[in-house]
Amino acid sequence: MKPIIILKTVIMAVLFCFILISPSLAEESPYFFIAIHNESCPPELPSELCTIRQSKAFDRLKGLANQPPFREGSIKLTIMLSGDLGKWIVDHGQENTILDWKERGHEIAAHHHSIYHNSWDKYSDYENEQIGTIRYRLGCDEVPERVGNLNDFVALFEGMGGVDSGAFNDDVDKKVLPSGVISVDTGLGYPNLYEQRETRMRDNQVEKGVNQFYQYGVVKDHKRIWLGHYLGDKFLGDLMSLQQTISDMSPEQVYGIAFHNSKLGFDSLDSFIKMMINKDYLLKSKSVTMSDSVEFLTGEKVTGEMLRPYTLDAGCRPDVDSL
Repeated sequence: MKPIIILKTVIMAVLFCFILISPSLAEESPYFFIAIHNESCPPELPSELCTIRQSKAFDRLKGLANQPPFREGSIKLTIMLSGDLGKWIVDHGQENTILDWKERGHEIAAHHHSIYHNSWDKYSDYENEQIGTIRYRLGCDEVPERVGNLNDFVALFEGMGGVDSGAFNDDVDKKVLPSGVISVDTGLGYPNLYEQRETRMRDNQVEKGVNQFYQYGVVKDHKRIWLGHYLGDKFLGDLMSLQQTISDMSPEQVYGIAFHNSKLGFDSLDSFIKMMINKDYLLKSKSVTMSDSVEFLTGEKVTGEMLRPYTLDAGCRPDVDSL
């Protein structure tokens, strides 16, 4: 092995050890959670190509989970599985791999693309006639028939220990949440910021990841808790803003950030981890799963206005490849 490679390895090891054991830094840094969004296939994609796409997605996930510090669980991941990937995992007998990730301290959550998304995953509690009306109005590319309701969607994950958290695109319409499950979600559409609490904010704004508190309310007779996260796939252009935003946070607050399961997403995740190391933010005691982060925050009840449907003016949500 070349001397320069050995030197870099030693430096990284020492830096990790310093960061992970430093109590003073732990007192100054906010908590953070990292969510991984796994995408549904576009409705028009043939089933055999969707299978290939999900196989590649699972391989990327395995590669990520086997990298230090994710392998040891010193940095926690909240892995949000799509319905297509959940079905692929079941069909290929990979449930034990998912259960192993949970044993290491990672969280398994769900990622639902509702009828308001171009890549709708074809699960909905709306009837086909209603779905067609909504998607035609939005100008979505395809209006396929649904394959099941939201209870069928959630049932895909039963062999993996079940899910009770996720990202459900419910910022537009709370009816896209399933009944009885999904207690922690990221789709309220409003930031968890005291001064901007009633101002709608998209996930591509750095401030959306700051959680000064969580918000809660009841939808379909089930209590929901909403957290915010920033979509980090293209955060490199906002690197200075991201650094400043995190450094301005209080130690008891939580920063949430999400990356897609794609080359761009994982390259951005790698850059984010390096930034956290360089800025002394990466602390073992401060890395939490999305659901576990709730215990560090106080709650604020949502207003009725926040739960009402929101009229989209930009058509269908874009596919991840066009983000």
